[in-house]
Amino acid sequence: MQGENKSGLGSFVSGLEAEFKKIVFPTRPTVIKQSIATIAISVLIGMLITGLDIAMKWGLGLVLVK
Repeated sequence: MQGENKSGLGSFVSGLEAEFKKIVFPTRPTVIKQSIATIAISVLIGMLITGLDIAMKWGLGLVLVK
């Protein structure tokens, strides 16, 4: 039983090492471009949500005024 556990663990570790070698880390310019795109899209979505919120408050103000 113990022999199976060791070979199983060894197989797992060697498989883990093989998969780790396949990882390709992005270059610095790629990370910068993707970060800028993420921030820009987040700001645009925030502005859209803010605009919709203001429009809904204004519309409800017109409807609910007595």
